[in-house]
Amino acid sequence: RIKQSSIDEMFNLDADRMLHPVYEGKYAPIKIEILDHSQLIPGDYQVAFDGVDSLSNWKIYPIGGTDTVYSNQTLKYAERQIIPQWGIAVTTGFSEYRNGVLPNLIAQSKITEAPYVDWLTGVENKDIANNQNWIAAGNTDLSSSLDPVLANFNDYIGKDNEEVYETIFEGTMAPIGLMRFKQGQVFQNNNGNSIVNSSVSNRPVSFQLVYTKDTTKWTRCPVLETSFDPNSNPYGDEYLALKSAPSVDKNGQHDGTGTGMGWFPGYAIDLESGERLNMAFGDASDLIMEGGGDMIFNPKTSLYSSNGIELFGGKHYVFVFKNYAKEVNFSQAQNHIPFYDEGQKLYDLLSSSINTDNLLAWRACAWVQLPMTKPNHQFLSNDIKLRVNTSTPYGKYAFNYSDTLNNTNPLYQFHLDFDVSVEENILEIEHSIYPNPSNGMYFMEIDVQASEKYQMIVFNSQGQIIKTHQITQERFNFDLSNEANGLYFYYIHNDLGKQFAKGTLVKQ
Repeated sequence: RIKQSSIDEMFNLDADRMLHPVYEGKYAPIKIEILDHSQLIPGDYQVAFDGVDSLSNWKIYPIGGTDTVYSNQTLKYAERQIIPQWGIAVTTGFSEYRNGVLPNLIAQSKITEAPYVDWLTGVENKDIANNQNWIAAGNTDLSSSLDPVLANFNDYIGKDNEEVYETIFEGTMAPIGLMRFKQGQVFQNNNGNSIVNSSVSNRPVSFQLVYTKDTTKWTRCPVLETSFDPNSNPYGDEYLALKSAPSVDKNGQHDGTGTGMGWFPGYAIDLESGERLNMAFGDASDLIMEGGGDMIFNPKTSLYSSNGIELFGGKHYVFVFKNYAKEVNFSQAQNHIPFYDEGQKLYDLLSSSINTDNLLAWRACAWVQLPMTKPNHQFLSNDIKLRVNTSTPYGKYAFNYSDTLNNTNPLYQFHLDFDVSVEENILEIEHSIYPNPSNGMYFMEIDVQASEKYQMIVFNSQGQIIKTHQITQERFNFDLSNEANGLYFYYIHNDLGKQFAKGTLVKQ
């Protein structure tokens, strides 16, 4: 979760990206915990990765200081590492893409701003034999059905067999790789090229989609035809093709800039990079009474007509496109969708007469939403934020190809000071150590739970760790005979970090 102040700064600078996204506490790509105020050294710190694969490591150091602590394990193990000499703990996550399978869905949230009216709904996916069955998650094979209509509604088996992605905002949003084409057929572009496989292989990003009345934050974007019948509009545009109608301004008036462009009332942000993203939305020319055919994003309230015709609020489908240009080398980048450029590259590809250009545009598409306005509610009566997080692997990132900072590997910065409170629900573990002082041999009794794992860390007065011990029983001994006489410190914690103990040892 990126702080709103960081997002606001992006708009104030008119930059369309955050140079340094600032994350909300407990919702960053890495986790930093303060465990012991007595050991805390205030200041700014950085955590630098040396790669992004399973064999990569990280290091942490205070900016301007000389000490550096290195990870005990590679990223693959994503373990919580206590750094007792600084009174903190560092936890990194790790995930890998599985071929053809969507990543885990971590979280979704819908935030309504004042006056706190939830006016936004959508076309909820239903497992029925019509176009409301628009998300092809699951593992159902209907190809052998004697009903030719039902046979078109196979699930995209192997991509989301547990149907997790049918739950996002009550089945009104999904990764583009799970969207069905019209009449349940596999989603493809107008040239017959399947979009499903190319989209699923280019995973959906964690993102935030915002609907706002603030027109200064609206997104310039292509408008797509969402009527199934090309004969239903005066230009003969195919389903999901760029509309040939005159472009409009934020007031819905022809702006004289050409055709096929409009304004989405809001914006989308990549929560992993802090970039603003390109978008597109649909407009069904055959649904004039539902706000279709006017190039304006104005979803209505009706799902079906009185005689059962699919209205879907005017089919103002929302498409969010990731920055695919950063995922290819420099020589190819100019052919792919970048972060927000007012929809220019997306427009160029969709309007191109070259067949492969259309597919290049859809390859960058990450998410689709089928929005509607709730009955008896006013569209855009207040701002609404939709946030979706998936288990995306760490990745390299450079704004410019000449960027060399940390070799473009992840680099995070945080600040420590005494005003930050320690987790309130951490419990102290009852224990005793004897003899203390000692000639180096110590015995410990500790109250541990058999179901949990505990670790003891011993470090010297310079903060160097000299011994670690996995605690598996209530009584054990440990030996510091080979260490010099002096004062030592110990720290004990369970694997969840919710229980701890600390103290001093004297060797003489």
